[in-house]
Amino acid sequence: VWLALLAVTTTVTPTEKFERMEGIELTAASFAFLFLFLSILGRLVELNTTTTWKKKNKNKLSSSSSSDTTISGVLIGSFTVQIVALLTNGIFASGVPVPVLRDPFFGNRVFIYRWCEWTPLAFYMTFLTSGVDADNSIRESYLLGLSQGLSTLMGLFLPYCSSCSNTNWQWGSVMTICCILYGFMFPALHKSRKRYHSYYYLATTTTTLQTNNANANNNTSGGGGGISSSCSSAYRKEIADRSRLSFQLLSVCTVAWTALVVMYFIAGVGYRLRGTTKEQHNTSIIWTVVQQDWFSMVWESVMDVILKNLYMNVILQVHTVAFDDGARAERRLGELRRLMGAVWERSSDVICVSVRNHHHHHAGIPNNSGNNNN
Repeated sequence: VWLALLAVTTTVTPTEKFERMEGIELTAASFAFLFLFLSILGRLVELNTTTTWKKKNKNKLSSSSSSDTTISGVLIGSFTVQIVALLTNGIFASGVPVPVLRDPFFGNRVFIYRWCEWTPLAFYMTFLTSGVDADNSIRESYLLGLSQGLSTLMGLFLPYCSSCSNTNWQWGSVMTICCILYGFMFPALHKSRKRYHSYYYLATTTTTLQTNNANANNNTSGGGGGISSSCSSAYRKEIADRSRLSFQLLSVCTVAWTALVVMYFIAGVGYRLRGTTKEQHNTSIIWTVVQQDWFSMVWESVMDVILKNLYMNVILQVHTVAFDDGARAERRLGELRRLMGAVWERSSDVICVSVRNHHHHHAGIPNNSGNNNN
């Protein structure tokens, strides 16, 4: 989709509207490219280090376990988001001519390739965010992602309204549709927040009750009925964690889209009021910066770097919690280990575990049930 939008906008934009980035605009794009490159490189090194560490531990524990840490589609998709942003900033930083139009209402510069980047990423990031929550259906996630993708696409259409008759009416209609579609994020965020709090309370309460019940069962009947409860507890915690991370991702996306909308209007209003009699006497440095032509490229580059990295931070947690099979197995084994520890300590029967190592030596480990009975 990103490549298709680049091809279409390059074709339909008049040749005289193509410009090379210079001065502060070129510097901003170059810094954004550099920061995103270093961020991606650091994530890959971190992921490779983590994968190697887990593999070594598995080999220590069992010679038959040789599988690597799962690289999930969510992780690949998040790196794709980073790479698309990296390549877009690379195009700006390379000095090749790119289409630059002006907003027909505000008059500020609009970098078309930036909106070609944001349109598919808005859909994908929102879709992925909604899909992390296990309670959201695929249809619900698609619709929310589609609303944000179409909202950003409307933003891409805004500078092209200058070629239409009755430009202000066309621009106002497109902007209205854009804002309405963007507004769907807030009901989704509210719903996600309520679901997260309900799951968190349920998981916490269930874990406490199951711990008390396991201890009681161990004292009365030897503790044999708690394994399924342990697995259920681990599953509930995983669902609660997915709900929490979905809420965090949706918060990041909502903040990101809100920041983009606010900054677009700030840049637009600042440029539109440039040179008016009222503002000629305003000596504020901030207001002077906002009115510059290069301000749009600067704030877009800064937002691109910050928000993509915030999103990636949460995605790595999502991968570990929901899609890394090795990490999930470790959490469930840890839950089972704690339960069996309670059974071991409180059982009224003698439990003896025989272990044979690679030298074929046997070792027996009895529990201290005799001391408990005495």
